[in-house]
Amino acid sequence: MNSFQQAGSALLAILLSAVSAHAKILAGPYLQNPTPTAITIRWISDDGGASMVDYGADLKLKATGANGSFYKKLGSYLHEVTINGLQPNTRYAYRIKSNGALSAPYSCKTMPVAGSPISFLAISDAQMKPDLPMTVAAIGKLVQPDLIIFSGDLIDEPDRVADWYGGERSFFDVFTGRQPGAPLLQNIPLFPSLGNHEYGEAPRSASSLDETASLETYTALFNLPNNERYYSHDYGNVHFIHLNIARQWTSDAATKPQWILGDPITPGSAQYQWLVKDLTPKRQPWTVVSFHQPMLGQGHNTSPYFCNPVKKSDGTYEYPRDVLYDDLRLLFEKHGVNLVIWGHSHVYEHYHVNGIHYLEASGIGNTYGLPTKEPHGLTPVYQNSADRSFAFIQTDNAKMTVTSYHAPEGKILESFEIHKVMPKNK
Repeated sequence: MNSFQQAGSALLAILLSAVSAHAKILAGPYLQNPTPTAITIRWISDDGGASMVDYGADLKLKATGANGSFYKKLGSYLHEVTINGLQPNTRYAYRIKSNGALSAPYSCKTMPVAGSPISFLAISDAQMKPDLPMTVAAIGKLVQPDLIIFSGDLIDEPDRVADWYGGERSFFDVFTGRQPGAPLLQNIPLFPSLGNHEYGEAPRSASSLDETASLETYTALFNLPNNERYYSHDYGNVHFIHLNIARQWTSDAATKPQWILGDPITPGSAQYQWLVKDLTPKRQPWTVVSFHQPMLGQGHNTSPYFCNPVKKSDGTYEYPRDVLYDDLRLLFEKHGVNLVIWGHSHVYEHYHVNGIHYLEASGIGNTYGLPTKEPHGLTPVYQNSADRSFAFIQTDNAKMTVTSYHAPEGKILESFEIHKVMPKNK
């Protein structure tokens, strides 16, 4: 090769490097806020160029959003495009374009009309745990849900880039199949609830609402209804409610109090009042509630009771009232909630109490076992801390069918039906 050719090759390499450096999709796409006529597509790139989506049967229709916005904590650009004018319960091909970068084609599906049967996945507590890729791969092979209900702890540290993308077992990489896992989030909308790890695990000595408990990254990455900390939405014949129920995790509550994170849920609090108002009309045949902190169970996070600790004269702390079991449970019973799902203990547990089914389906990446007695004297219908698993729920207007699968073999660990229970205030 002569000097001219060498120079040309060097220049071409520089140009190609420059193009790739300004046109790389780092994470996603992932789907948010489906309606019968619209859906929002988000992704993360290393360039702030135009956000564009090609869609339709031949990918010739165009939708455009604002240029990518720079998010300093992750050192990357966040993109969002909403496609409008769609037909209900219809799947559309799409691909994203970000300043020269072009994704593979994916597909998204609009919501069905109100009252239609649906299916959804119930999981929680990914946190980059060792068995996460195996479980997500099994989900991709075994079920095809309409939406994903994720009961908190998507990641381990919310402001660490590798938790979200580009690291081993990163959230977006595993759930879109960039790493071993499955292509879920680019084809199925995600509805998360807040967990304690969305706040981070920095030490806190008193108030839960201090500067160490920032949700900035979580709220930057997701576009959720209401105030994004707690919200509700309908999908087909189900009304979903997502609550902000988590607390600082510590191993020794007597000397390191487990302060409630974020929004209180005690009677009279803003979140509790919002919940009462949201539950009062019966919007759809089924009501499902998702949050992070367990209300009951034999996992290691059901004790002490969920409330702000009270300091005693000897310097230790006590937890005088179980806000979740004594207050929230009664509210759910009054308003005819059908299924309550949570996470946090990294196990699978199913309880049936006064007509309501309670389910923890958080054993998707690892387990912490079942070391404690159920603090309310309850006996589980089924529990399993040995196997990685997930729950798949299908609805019609007469029943909900819950099927929990073992990963990776796909054998059924538990299957049960939920039938309608009339609210006690009717």
